Amino acid sequence: MSEMIQAQIMDVLMAEYVSGVLTKPANVLVDCYLELLPERQTFVRELEALAGHSLDMGDEAPIKDASMMLETIFATTDKSASDKIPENILRKPQPDGWMPAKLKDFIGYGPQDVNWRMKIPGVYGHKITAEEYDVSLLKIKPGVSVPSHTHEGRELTLVLKGSFDDGPNHYKRGDISVADGNIDHKPVAGMKEECICFVVNDAPLRLTGPIGRIFSSVLPG
Repeated sequence: MSEMIQAQIMDVLMAEYVSGVLTKPANVLVDCYLELLPERQTFVRELEALAGHSLDMGDEAPIKDASMMLETIFATTDKSASDKIPENILRKPQPDGWMPAKLKDFIGYGPQDVNWRMKIPGVYGHKITAEEYDVSLLKIKPGVSVPSHTHEGRELTLVLKGSFDDGPNHYKRGDISVADGNIDHKPVAGMKEECICFVVNDAPLRLTGPIGRIFSSVLPG
C-alpha cells in the first residue's frame, strides 16, 4: 500500500470521526491518536469547521458522507494546514508511559493494571470490556508475528509502543493501521522493543494460515 493511499485512508477515518459515525471504541481510538499526534488536530479542526458551516447553511444534520466531506474541504483549500506541520515534530510523551490518557479514561485503569494473558509464545492479549464491541490491547515481543488472518469487518489498530511491519508498511507509535476483508496479513513486531497496540474490530477475525487455524483463539483479546 502506497503512502498516498494510507494518507487517504486516514483522511477518510478522520472525516468519519468528525461526522459522528464511528462506534464509541473507534472514536476513543481516534481520540488517542490525536492525543499522541497533536499536529493532526489541525486537519480535524478543518473538518469540524466544514461540518459546522454545513449546519449554519441550514442543513438538518452534519455531513454524513466522509468522502463528500473530504472532497469539499480539498476543493476549498489549496493545501491542508496539517500538511504545513514540520516533519520533525516529536510525538507527544505520555505521563503513564505507553497508555494515552484518553484510553486510561475509557477503560478506567492504568497500564499497571492491564492483565496480559499469553495467547501464543511472544503474543499477549488483554480484553477490554466495551459492551458488544470487540476491543483489546495486544502486546507482541520483538520480532514475533501474529498468525495470518483476515477480517469480516474493519480492524483499527493504533500503535501505542514500539512498531510493527505489515508487508511493505511500517507502523510506529501514533500510527493507525486500517484493515478489512480485502487484506490477509501477518503483522510482525519490530526488533528493537515490544509492540503494544490498541485494537478495535467491528466484526470477528478469521485466521487463515495453518498455524493460525490451530490457535483459533489468539485474536482478539
